[in-house]
Amino acid sequence: MITLNANWKALIAIGVLLLVAAVYTGYRLMEKPTPPVETGGTPGIEFVETTLIGRKGGEKQWEIVSKSVLQQEDVVIIGDMETITIFQGDRPQLDVRAQQGLWERKENTLTLRSSVEVRDVDGEFWLKSDELIHTEHDSTLTSPGPVEMLWNGMEIRAGRMVYAAEAGLLHLLDGVTIADGNMEFGVKEAVYDFEREILDFYGQIVLETKAGVGNGED
Repeated sequence: MITLNANWKALIAIGVLLLVAAVYTGYRLMEKPTPPVETGGTPGIEFVETTLIGRKGGEKQWEIVSKSVLQQEDVVIIGDMETITIFQGDRPQLDVRAQQGLWERKENTLTLRSSVEVRDVDGEFWLKSDELIHTEHDSTLTSPGPVEMLWNGMEIRAGRMVYAAEAGLLHLLDGVTIADGNMEFGVKEAVYDFEREILDFYGQIVLETKAGVGNGED
């Protein structure tokens, strides 16, 4: 019979432990990783109670205070907007209401959709559109589709609208019609000047009244 002293017994025990550890490590390395769990949610970073600001050359162009913001790479989806302000220079110029917002950060383009309403900060006019697009490179706010506008008791409709923030001019274009009491007329273009608070008409004026139809030039 072979008798082992205490030192040999200790060496054998350590060897067995090392062998077991090596086998376990090899098994773990060969095991396939567990696939990630799909949550079904929309990927991105979500913010709550956020203020978003669009700038051009350090100058503020627009500001949005929102309770729901989801960022997906270069696209920011905005919901539950409390305030939307469009600036002219360093002054707030327009207050906007909309249900949905989409900010494409790379192009710095802001799109507002769904029941969009616009008022100037002095309450001089009200404008309604289905969609407004603010572009950074030319500092414009555009409605590519029909708009309705109320100003000084007149109801104005147009096929599209372009607000040039740097010039402070709002252009109403394509099939412009103006209704003022019992009188209605059509023009090529109407331009509202925020500085002068005047609405100018351009092109041939086609006037319609209860008494008949007339033509005029501005």
